[in-house]
Amino acid sequence: MENFSSIENILNELSKKDNKLVIFCGAGISINSGLPAAIPLLNQILEHLEVDLEDKEKLIKPDWTLAMPFEMFFEIFLENSKDFQILDVFKDGKPSTNHWFILKCHQHNLMNEIYTTNFDLLIEKAFEINKTDLLVFKNEKSFPAIDIASVKCRLVKVHGSIDDIESIRTTLTTITNKNLTKERGKVLDNIFSTKEVDRRILILGYSCSDIFDIVPKIEKIFDPKVNVYLIEYDKSIDRKEKVIIEDICQKKENNPFKRYKGQRIKVNTDLFVKWLWNKIDSDYTSTSDFNENWKHHIDKWIKAFNSRYLMFTIIGQLFYRISNYDIALKYHQKALYANEENKKNEGASYSNIGLIYHALKDYKKAIEYFEKALNIFSEIDFYFGIAAANTNLGYSYIYLSDRIRAIKYLKKSLQVSRKKEFREKKLCESDTLCNLGELYEKEAEYYNAIHYYTLALDIDKQGNKAGEAQTLSDLGRVYKLMGNLSSSLKMFKSSNDIAFKVGLQSLLEYTNQQIEEIKIKL
Repeated sequence: MENFSSIENILNELSKKDNKLVIFCGAGISINSGLPAAIPLLNQILEHLEVDLEDKEKLIKPDWTLAMPFEMFFEIFLENSKDFQILDVFKDGKPSTNHWFILKCHQHNLMNEIYTTNFDLLIEKAFEINKTDLLVFKNEKSFPAIDIASVKCRLVKVHGSIDDIESIRTTLTTITNKNLTKERGKVLDNIFSTKEVDRRILILGYSCSDIFDIVPKIEKIFDPKVNVYLIEYDKSIDRKEKVIIEDICQKKENNPFKRYKGQRIKVNTDLFVKWLWNKIDSDYTSTSDFNENWKHHIDKWIKAFNSRYLMFTIIGQLFYRISNYDIALKYHQKALYANEENKKNEGASYSNIGLIYHALKDYKKAIEYFEKALNIFSEIDFYFGIAAANTNLGYSYIYLSDRIRAIKYLKKSLQVSRKKEFREKKLCESDTLCNLGELYEKEAEYYNAIHYYTLALDIDKQGNKAGEAQTLSDLGRVYKLMGNLSSSLKMFKSSNDIAFKVGLQSLLEYTNQQIEEIKIKL
């Protein structure tokens, strides 16, 4: 009876009608709504892309975990698509019991704040059908306008929304770069840090898998006034007596809440929602939709680009991203053979293959393919390709300790980036300047290294926060090598500050270590 009593206490606590409850929800709340969960969706896409079964298990493992975050898959899909048709899978579906439950919590004065990582519109649909006001915040521009003191119900879509494609694109790009934007960071501060006493956060359908943006930020926040109730789905726990309740800080793995107060509750989530619903109203109704109409969106997306070259390129990029270079090479070679006399595609395939050989430290082979790419891009006046191929050649020659050729190609890349107009010119210029900085750093020509890193930093400051943080760290390293510890400390602190704000975890750890080492020496 102890578990029964404990779950009753939790239900009573969560059902208080004081508007101090906050609901934070992930993809799990929409599974019964005719929308796909992440892994079935990716599985369907990879099948359509004709990924070999043995290779697919490297991306979606036999235990149904992913080799990289879901958002990184979609960033690659969109990067190679002419439109955003594949995102249409998130437009369908009908509100399920979970969405009606969220509405019910607001109607009975349990809460006015909802936060979700979901792209879909099902919460909005539930409120709209019931003709209940809902303020929706879904992009960087709207987040600063969130008024946490407002009495109106607020839905904050942390990862963007399907009716604002640019908000999703921003999310995919920042997660791929292992970033968290400043405004999204403030949103998480709003959730997990408060001036209120007895703030209760109910987490539903969230897997804690956002390891590059949300999870690192949550781990840094701690407020003793906040109580977190994390519902962990377990289909087998179908009675109150069987519910498993433990202190939320106990779990060692996949747990961003180790410093928080609260409980982790293992239970069938559908039953938990039913129990809590019955605490606040007597009209509980189970609503679900298990159709798989979303699959036709995948069919349309594949047919839209109708290109085996593109299919193999996408697969190759997926495996390159997880550093499985042998399989990436196989698919990029398939893409090269599948290309139908498109010079730009042919050059891109040579570049992709060259990058793989560089990653495998076969620099001479990498150079062979970068030269092929450069010849083709020069033939068709594709300036981004020309600049990138020259940068890649220069970078490979750095690793062959061929200073003269490295400088030659890197300066050619700079010349193209500065004189020609193309969308990616600033990124190319910054990358090339950093490569020149690295070359001179390796040669112990530190003043030259500082010169080029500083030029790169000036460009990065125009909006590339991840690049800015990395370049500041590069400068800190060079000043340290020169023995200028005060300047080194200043650079590492600046890098550390940005890394903290945007969630660059590995850089944050590195700069923390460097700062501590320098402080000991000063």
